[in-house]
Amino acid sequence: MGKMGSFSASDLKKFQGRLNRLQEKEADVFMEACVKELAARLLTKVIERTPVGDYSIEKEVTAKRDSKNHKKGDVYKEKVNPTGKKGGTLRRGWIAQSHEEAESGKGRPAHEDILEFANGLKISRLGDTLKIEIVNPVEYASYVDALFDTISGFTTTGASVLSSVEELSRATAFWRCFTHWSGGMGVLVFIMAVLPLSGSSNMHLMRAESPGPSVGKLVPKVRQTALILYKIYLFITILQVVLLMLAGLSLYEALTLSFSTVGTGGFALLNSSIASYSWAVQVIIILFMLLCALNFNTYYLLLIRRPKEALLQNAEVKWFLIIVFASAAAIALNIRHGFSNLAEAFHVSLFQVSTLVSSTGFATADFNLWPEFSKT
Repeated sequence: MGKMGSFSASDLKKFQGRLNRLQEKEADVFMEACVKELAARLLTKVIERTPVGDYSIEKEVTAKRDSKNHKKGDVYKEKVNPTGKKGGTLRRGWIAQSHEEAESGKGRPAHEDILEFANGLKISRLGDTLKIEIVNPVEYASYVDALFDTISGFTTTGASVLSSVEELSRATAFWRCFTHWSGGMGVLVFIMAVLPLSGSSNMHLMRAESPGPSVGKLVPKVRQTALILYKIYLFITILQVVLLMLAGLSLYEALTLSFSTVGTGGFALLNSSIASYSWAVQVIIILFMLLCALNFNTYYLLLIRRPKEALLQNAEVKWFLIIVFASAAAIALNIRHGFSNLAEAFHVSLFQVSTLVSSTGFATADFNLWPEFSKT
């Protein structure tokens, strides 16, 4: 377009036209190509990290002749595969259409096969969000999903690979949420509460193994501290269960949601998370998300009747609540045009702020659709 410091006006207009076409028509094609390329690269990493089954067994073999490693008559072990079954079905399943196709394949999928599979994927659009769904059709792939969600539950991470939690049985969904509760205070903390342990590192162990609520040393003996913490933990859980039942939930729903809330995990019973529940239920969950985000030392001070030190003189509690409510108010003002009134906007923003600041992971709205100020 430009030569020796000069340019042609016609060339500039052509360049502007190309930019307009890219913005109007070719942008969508370009973005879809980027999404498919990203899917192919991520899928390549997933396939590399997918475990491969080993169906061989060790068998004692007697050397019939001298060789480089063994002399005639030596007895040694070597791996044999009596069934002839080869591993890698789960790995091949990532780009297969059925379990049978994955099982009949050979070797690891080539990079070209992964690219071809990714290019054939359907892209769904939600606003400005492009989504690709990849499902492994191998029958025992569900065990990998179960392992992922179980680890996510015990660590209170809250991430999930399940496409629909509503399809789970009540027993499975109950156990899934209970992993949050048992992991919230930490399994090792429970062991410390019931078993006599010694050593100066116990307090550090307890803090490290409490991925949910924040804990500290309350009394000289660590075991007594663990017992006090679990009593507080249990009391808060029971209190939330009772309040949720008064708000109209069944015992099953109240228990499972309380497990996830008190453990600050975020597993729910519905695909919509908490959005489908009433305002009363959402307000109760907001309250307990904030309560369980605080250091449990605060509740111990209340327990021993030192409210002034627990609340008025506690800078952590004061600034925590100031940050939460100030953030919720600022976001509510920013998104108020999308709601019927400011109170509704504040309720929605307070829920999202509470779930994020407590790392719980519940949701009642898609904040990806909010203005940049609120998302930031």
